[in-house]
Amino acid sequence: MKNTPVLVVGAHPSHGLSMRRYARLLFEAYEAACPGSVLIEPSDWLSRRSPRLLRKWVAYAEKLLYFPFQLRSVARNFPIVHIADHSDAIYQMFVPREKQTIVTCHDVFAIRSAYGLIPEHKTRPTGRILQASILRSLGRANWLVAVSEGTRRDAKSIGLDPRRMVVIPNPVDDVFFQHPRIPYARAANDLEVFEAAQVTERFALVVSSLGWRKRRWLAIEWWIAASSSPEFYGLPLKIVGPPLDPDELEIVRRENLEARVEVLADIDDGRLVSLYVDAAMLIQASRYEGFCWPIVEANACGTLAVCADEPVIRDTGAGNVFVSADSVPDWRVVRDAAQSDHLLSKLHERSRSYSTARFRASVAELAASVSPNAVRLDGRHRPVPHRDASDETEGLV
Repeated sequence: MKNTPVLVVGAHPSHGLSMRRYARLLFEAYEAACPGSVLIEPSDWLSRRSPRLLRKWVAYAEKLLYFPFQLRSVARNFPIVHIADHSDAIYQMFVPREKQTIVTCHDVFAIRSAYGLIPEHKTRPTGRILQASILRSLGRANWLVAVSEGTRRDAKSIGLDPRRMVVIPNPVDDVFFQHPRIPYARAANDLEVFEAAQVTERFALVVSSLGWRKRRWLAIEWWIAASSSPEFYGLPLKIVGPPLDPDELEIVRRENLEARVEVLADIDDGRLVSLYVDAAMLIQASRYEGFCWPIVEANACGTLAVCADEPVIRDTGAGNVFVSADSVPDWRVVRDAAQSDHLLSKLHERSRSYSTARFRASVAELAASVSPNAVRLDGRHRPVPHRDASDETEGLV
């Protein structure tokens, strides 16, 4: 029996490259399993052309004023709608009530913070209203897809029904396994796909957006310690993401290391893969992540990650080097791990468990299990899988 076509609702470009990549990979998985599936996402045509001071507000208008009308019109033609980013869960109010809805939860940090569950981060009143609305919308979805066991645990802790959750880890795009200079790769692409220049100097790599929980400042501090150590003396730093913020710039200037830092923005996957392959290590200091793509991408490219010791990151990046935020990595241990072909080969093989092939198989299984004729509960269609006693929960919903 052919699976029912699915409408995939992608994120506005302002949500970042990773969310748009996820929507694309999700759509490609549905397209393979459910012919006739369609990807729809808000346009940033107007916000990109707006003055910087107005850009944020114009983007809100694109997301919340124009796009819902487009979504309502298109959703009429699809019995199943999958919203690719949980922060867009409120789009469900523009989907006809008789449709099945699925929402992917990447993390629920913002919701937990809004309800006072993240003591070190205070959410503004307007943010609390928004997150309460998102939580209610998540509670109305027929299915929730958690991108990791950690996200599933966090979602359960705020009262979302675990009986309606399925864990489908984020996929790592095939391009991250295929660079000709990855010694563990089983297949190689044409070098033209990637940056052609050969590496002349190893470097530390940080792949991160801005934000207090991303803790790029801590990654920079770790790099400074590494570049002062005998093991990595003089090691330069490359950052993929936005320019240094004032605090980060102050840290670099304090050590007179501006000339050793290069910031790269708006690069394609081919260039990113080359950076991973040529890096001495990835430094990932973020916390409260739902999955943390850069760690697995680096491992796929045969590169070690030095990571903050956080539960979800331990789940995603098992086998890498973990460091608590109040300490400094043992650079001798890092050097030995980064030069261990046995360890790097194991990390590369482990990263294959996040391949697009496995992701597509999991999405196909989900699509087959979501029936457009599911039993209606609480005004919504809501399939109820097997109930596990360990999944009894009370929470905020």
